[in-house]
Order: sequence, then C-alpha cells, then structure tokens
Amino acid sequence: MNALRFGPVPVLSGLALPGSCVVCGGALPLREPAAAARRLPRGTPLCADCAEGLAPEPEPRCVRCGLPLLSEAGACLRCRGADFAFDSAWPLWRYAGAAARVIAAYKFGARRSLAPFLASLLATAAERHPGAVAVGAPCSPRSFRKRGWDQSALLARELGRLGFPVAALLARRPGAEQKTLDHDGRLANLAGAIGVRGRAPPRVLLVDDVMTTGATLSACAIALKEAGALRVDAVTLAAD
Repeated sequence: MNALRFGPVPVLSGLALPGSCVVCGGALPLREPAAAARRLPRGTPLCADCAEGLAPEPEPRCVRCGLPLLSEAGACLRCRGADFAFDSAWPLWRYAGAAARVIAAYKFGARRSLAPFLASLLATAAERHPGAVAVGAPCSPRSFRKRGWDQSALLARELGRLGFPVAALLARRPGAEQKTLDHDGRLANLAGAIGVRGRAPPRVLLVDDVMTTGATLSACAIALKEAGALRVDAVTLAAD
C-alpha cells in the first residue's frame, strides 16, 4: 500500500507512525518548548502547531446539534425537522480534515494518549452545563471486543480528572452495526438496547466521539430520562 505524505514522516492509512504528529505526520520534538508543554498534556502525539489549529468551531451555532450556522438563526435546517430526545448537542468540530485525523488516530489507531488533550477541549463545552454529571455513551459490545476499550468512557473519565462529576451509568446490548443503517434504522436498532445502572441524576452531560444522525445520543437520552434525568445535553468531538 502506498504511503500518503502529510509531512516529513509517512502516514499509513491515515494513522501516523509512533513518534510523529497524528495530524501532519511530522516528527515530534524530544522536548516541546515550554509554552507548548503548558498547553499539551505529556505524551500527546500532536505537534504544537497542529494542536493550536484544533480550535473549536466558531459561533453562531445551531441550538440543537451545535454545528455552525450559515444563514439560519437558532436551529439549522436539518434540526428543524428532527425529533431528538436529547436537549442539545455541542461538537467541537466538523468531522473533516485535521479533526477527522485526530479522531481516527484516537478511535481506530488506539492512540489513547490523546484522551487528556481531547478532554481538555471538551471541558470548555462541559462548562456550559454546571451541575451536570458526565456520562459516556457506550460503544457496541462488538466494538469493545474489537478495540478492547470504550473511547467515550475514557473521555468521560478524563473529564472527571479535570474536576467534573462523572458516572458510568449506561450499558449497551448487542445489535447490528450502526454505520450500516440510516437514521430510522439506527433508532430502531437501538430501541431498548441502552440500559441504565440505577437512577439517573437530574442533569446529564452525554459524552461521545462523533455525532452522525443523533440516533445513539437520542437512545441514550431516552433511557436516561426514563431513569429519572430531567435534562440531557451532549458534547462530542465532532459532528459528521
């Protein structure tokens, strides 16, 4: 397979080699400058320039899905006709470019050392929901067996290290792969598949990696509200 070059170090299948930045592919310095070291948690596989470029999407945002608005006001055209069970969602980025490479490295390349950096960015969105308990949206049992870890649960735990209240409340039963289904199919596939351990707190902040149709977040929100939650908001790394 041919290597794609995003910088001086080749990137294979979109995932950077060890010791290189997962965005540009450039070799990481053995020791970051002091200013960069203050911004990046130790061991983050990102160069200072790429980390600086991963700023959250600007305002104004859709009040439902959190994506930037073009000419609309309040809600985007997609969300005006959507029936989401969650109250709001706030993605850091669109799933494209540098953001997509970072998420691919984290989720599929097992670069778990990205979690503290990603959680530090999610924290700016979590601060919009004081008092909410952060809960990871569970991955499918098949994905967990394949990867051996849950990417959203790890992000939630990292938010806990930053001082946010966290609880492991949700579990997911086996089902078809979500990526093979459309929005209605995803909702039907998840109907009754999300369970809650105990009673949910009044306010929940769902944490997930990528929002595609909103079906997973909605299924989690339905289960949480049935278990006692009054409001469920979501923060994600990206929206596709």
